[in-house]
Amino acid sequence: MAAAAAPASVLVVTDRRGRPLRATVHTAGGAAVPTDSCGRAELPEEAATVTVAAIGYESWRGELSGDSTVELREAAVPSGVVIPVTADAGGSMRLRAPSTSLVRSRTLSAPHDGIAAELHASSPGIYVRDYGGGMRVLSVSVRGAEAGQTGFSIDGHRFQSPLDGMGPADLDMGMFRGVEVARGGASSAEPGAISGSVNLLTPGPSAPDMLHIWGGSRGAAGLRASAGLGDAGLSIGLRRLEGKGQGLASSALVSGLAGGCRWGGLVRTARGETEPPTWSPLSAGWRSSTGMAGWADLEAGSFELSLDGMGEVTDYRTEFPQETEDTHRQISLGGEGVWNASEWLALGLGAGVEGARSTSIGNRERTSANGRLVLAEDLGPVAVRAEARLDAADDGEVGLSASASASIPVPGTGLSAYCSGARSFRRPTFNDLYWPKDAFAEGNGELQPETALEGELGLAGSWAGASASACGYLASTRDQITWLPEADGVWRPDNVSRVRRAGLELQGELVAGRLGLRGSLTASSAVDRTEGASSCGCRMPYRPDLVGGGWASLDLGPFAVSCRASGRSLSYRNRTQTDYLPGYWLLGAGVSLDLSPGVGLRVDGRNLTDREYEVTDGYPGDPRSVAVMLQWKESE
Repeated sequence: MAAAAAPASVLVVTDRRGRPLRATVHTAGGAAVPTDSCGRAELPEEAATVTVAAIGYESWRGELSGDSTVELREAAVPSGVVIPVTADAGGSMRLRAPSTSLVRSRTLSAPHDGIAAELHASSPGIYVRDYGGGMRVLSVSVRGAEAGQTGFSIDGHRFQSPLDGMGPADLDMGMFRGVEVARGGASSAEPGAISGSVNLLTPGPSAPDMLHIWGGSRGAAGLRASAGLGDAGLSIGLRRLEGKGQGLASSALVSGLAGGCRWGGLVRTARGETEPPTWSPLSAGWRSSTGMAGWADLEAGSFELSLDGMGEVTDYRTEFPQETEDTHRQISLGGEGVWNASEWLALGLGAGVEGARSTSIGNRERTSANGRLVLAEDLGPVAVRAEARLDAADDGEVGLSASASASIPVPGTGLSAYCSGARSFRRPTFNDLYWPKDAFAEGNGELQPETALEGELGLAGSWAGASASACGYLASTRDQITWLPEADGVWRPDNVSRVRRAGLELQGELVAGRLGLRGSLTASSAVDRTEGASSCGCRMPYRPDLVGGGWASLDLGPFAVSCRASGRSLSYRNRTQTDYLPGYWLLGAGVSLDLSPGVGLRVDGRNLTDREYEVTDGYPGDPRSVAVMLQWKESE
């Protein structure tokens, strides 16, 4: 009996962090060879030229010579495909939400100031406000919800403040390899999110070494660098922030992959002058924040263990018109164990504790436990996924979050149709409940948890050098917690009985030779549907109907030029639509020049027309500015 023929070569397919991928290798002879759980594919002898394809990643085509390894890069536009797996592959939100866009590192590598414009041009469904003095506030809203209803995570691990539900605002996004914007209730299975999540992806040990140094015309300056350290990668950042007040920020990020363990850590500190709104009395002060976070994912056979923790100290000081001092200390610890019982079933149990010691709200803590069930399967051409999570806390409230999604390819078109439905649950934050009454704000101890129902229907496709997606959604939030000024001028949170959110999200990208185009547009409405209220039928405050942006580049070899535009329509300041902030569009441009292999010079101009506008009530937007950056990157 003749021996079986040995494969001509072995191809290993990984992502850019070296993790194995489930992919399909298409040979010139027409064979389609799937990779195994280790990312390996044994190829026949005729497989000299191959095409490698994986869900959520850009295809790779090239010639092989012997055993090879291919790294795939994440696709920027949603694939529209439900990924039927149970384990969390590297902390990506694409496992849960088909409407997940990726903002790549090349977009994030610009000087930190002005990141809002970059995000609007790279992902639909998101509204970013960046304002507030030397230590700026970064407010991110997804699909018309409150900023505190947006989840924030690093490599899939939740890091949100128990005080206000927000993620850290002083991070340099350029230190990360990408930002995922996951939209819809299907992305909100984690507590603390209603409408979507923002997930930062760490670079890991396989990322090339790099160094960026920049300075701006309004006083901003910075440095970021990264280097591989064996099985780990280290990134650091130092920045002088621009604005009406001065600020400084620094951070260090480390992440690694060793055996069956993925891990990471973040240390950051920032300090800056405060900027009061234009309508308030003149004041002078500063605030500072120092925080640490760590996370780990361990795999052993069919079992996984995820651990994370964070701590932060924030100080506020006011020197004029009167001296005040406020200090907040907060901590969160959590863990979850998952048993992947089969290829289609996973069960998880977890627990967490969060607490705060504050001169304003006193000492507060909350203990919680959760259980999770995940079902995922391919039913012929249809991929389906369902997830349910129960969260119980020591306040006696038990919350249910659940989602189901499905996708199917449209034969012969390169398109995939997908849909999802979800129920989300979110508890009030400590500030919502316990903030003491002062001249500006007061908490509300009678607040109820928020719940939301959301459905979406989308179409996404990718072709040679092009990709596009369109998605429509409809959501209803019950007991939405919203901070608004009352008749006495004091801001208080209240449960808005019902808010209806609806919208259409469009996104596209095209690369044709030396020309590159990218853009996104969101048309949406968030309407108060509280029966009998004077605000019934009115838009929710600070929710523009149109948000979007576009970017174009022309690569001329060692020289490249780009231009971009971003903006929004008008947004109302109050619940009865009697006052509003005008809409605006901002123009920017950039030039880059390769000085030598791996070394480049980049010049970026923002708000070139010097448009006057307000980001939010009382906070003018940034005027015209120019930044120059020197870049070095190790050859890959």
